[in-house]
Amino acid sequence: TPIDERFFALLGELQQVRANTRQMLTTCGQQTSGVDILHSTGEVLEVAYERLFVWVQQQCRGLEHAQLLQSLARGDAPGLRGLKRAL
Repeated sequence: TPIDERFFALLGELQQVRANTRQMLTTCGQQTSGVDILHSTGEVLEVAYERLFVWVQQQCRGLEHAQLLQSLARGDAPGLRGLKRAL
């Protein structure tokens, strides 16, 4: 599943399920069911956060790469300035 609006909508729904489950635990006493739901949804949430973390890293690397290419094209990349001075 791509990281898009649907991903964030599903993430929000998952967090709502967890909030509802916590409420159920405090009011209904459904300990076994509630704990099982929290455990299962916690695992799914962890995977979702890991995917989001990797996606953010990739987006940042892409921006850094694009900025470096733009700097090189303009001739003002930090390393390029030092090389010009040395020559």
